[in-house]
Amino acid sequence: MDTLQLVAWAYALMPIFYNHPQQRTLRKQLRRQATPTEVMLWHHLRGRRLLGYKFRRQHSIGRYVLDFYCPELRLGIEVDGGQHSDRVIAENDAMRSEWLRHFRVTVVRFNNADVMNNRSGVIERLEEIISVLETQRHHPRPPVTPS
Repeated sequence: MDTLQLVAWAYALMPIFYNHPQQRTLRKQLRRQATPTEVMLWHHLRGRRLLGYKFRRQHSIGRYVLDFYCPELRLGIEVDGGQHSDRVIAENDAMRSEWLRHFRVTVVRFNNADVMNNRSGVIERLEEIISVLETQRHHPRPPVTPS
């Protein structure tokens, strides 16, 4: 199955592809047990505080749960703890991000230390990324046709 077929298949399943009911308990648990870093970043994202965009906490796409997700921009934000520097976990994160990219989701990762110690830098970086995504949304790239 090529990427285009995979995306078409996912769109057909959208009602169960996003925030699948079977993951509801997990998502609620993750929200209740948010790390201090996630809480800190959520303060800047909630209530359309970041450039007027709505973000959701612990939003699932397929089998993955993103820390934060903006559906309008298809932007996922992950806050990674120290364990994500482990090679195996980092490889899994890369595979997960690649899988999400097939569904046109841009995943941005920040480590805990950046969010805790350089919050303004993280917010600036998010604003830059959003600016790029806004440009792409208003001027979409033509689809790539296989040769």
